[in-house]
Formats: sequence, C-alpha cells, structure tokens
Amino acid sequence: TAALATGQLQRLELTNHDDSEVSHHEFRFAKSGNNEVIVIIRNVTNRKLYEEKLVHVSNHDALTKVYNRTFYESELERLGKSRRYPVGVIIIDLDGLKATNDTYGHAAGDKMIIKAANVLHDAVRADDLIARIGGDEFAILLPETSAEALGDAEQRIMKAVEQSNETGDGFTLKLSLGTALAETKEKLLGSVRLADKNMYHNKASKKPNGA
Repeated sequence: TAALATGQLQRLELTNHDDSEVSHHEFRFAKSGNNEVIVIIRNVTNRKLYEEKLVHVSNHDALTKVYNRTFYESELERLGKSRRYPVGVIIIDLDGLKATNDTYGHAAGDKMIIKAANVLHDAVRADDLIARIGGDEFAILLPETSAEALGDAEQRIMKAVEQSNETGDGFTLKLSLGTALAETKEKLLGSVRLADKNMYHNKASKKPNGA
C-alpha cells in the first residue's frame, strides 16, 4: 500500500448508504514496522453533516431558503465558462414591500418575501436556479433554455402568482418581471443587465402616467 511504500499517513473516506441513513467513515493507514500497517477507523458522520450544513448556510438565504446573492454570482461565473447555452435570465421585484413593512410591520413583509420565493420555486424547473439577490429582488437563471421556454417560464410565474393570491391568506402578491436570453457566454452579463432594465420598465408601467 501507499502507507508502506512512502511511510506517510494515508487517509480515505467512505460513504455508506443503507435504507434508513447515510454514514461516513474515515480510514487512516499508518506504517508500523517494515511490513505492517495500522488501520484506524473513525465514524465522521456528525462532522460531515456539520460541514454540509455550513455549506448550505453559506449558499442559501436564511429567510426564504433559496440561494443567496453570493451563490448567484458564483453561478454566473460558472455559467460563463460552461456550454449550457442559451441561458434565460429573469429578474423579479416584489412590488409593495415597503408599504407592507410600513403599514403592517416587517414580520408581514417577511411573509410576503417567503410567499414570493415559494411561488417562484413552484413555477420553474428543478434545474433552474432561484436566488434572492436583494431585500425584495430575486433572480432566476435558466440554463439550456430557448426563447419560447423562457416565455413559458414567465407565464407560469404569473399564473402561479394568481393561484397563490386566490388562497385568501391576506397577502396579495404582486411581482414585476424582466427577462432576457443570453445565446452565448459573451452575452450573459449583458443579458442580466437587460433583464434588470426590463424589470424596471415593467414596474414603471404599472404606475400612474408611467411615473
């Protein structure tokens, strides 16, 4: 083995899957004498679970459980090096959050943000990335998406908003959306800016006299 050949401590981690749980074990191999190796086995399941939890917390928004801005930006960088094009971009702004916070308190505002995240989650594909990138702003990245599929995703979101508002939970959800399609990696960041611009145009169109 490598431990005998080099005399250096060797480590190996194995994951075991059974019907009820997953366990992780670490094996350490240390040379003992000329022809012997001592093997130390440790159950490191708790440590692995803690590490996974730390990774999850660092990548997700604490309130909504969708991805956070940090992970969103890293995903943009990763997509910039991938071949998963065209990439659809949807930028979403939650209308009326400030008024809700001012009138009913931040707890009510938080419920609206969570409701928006749940609606978005239910409306897009499992492979699409949803991130909360601001207090009242979300972004969705849709790899390998045509213009038609991007339009379908936008329609599903608006339909999901209507259905959510029919539940009568006291919170009427209103979203402003902007979309853009990046056909190549060189156009990705420009498409993000265009989707953001289109979202603001959509928001402005709802105000009296476009103000």
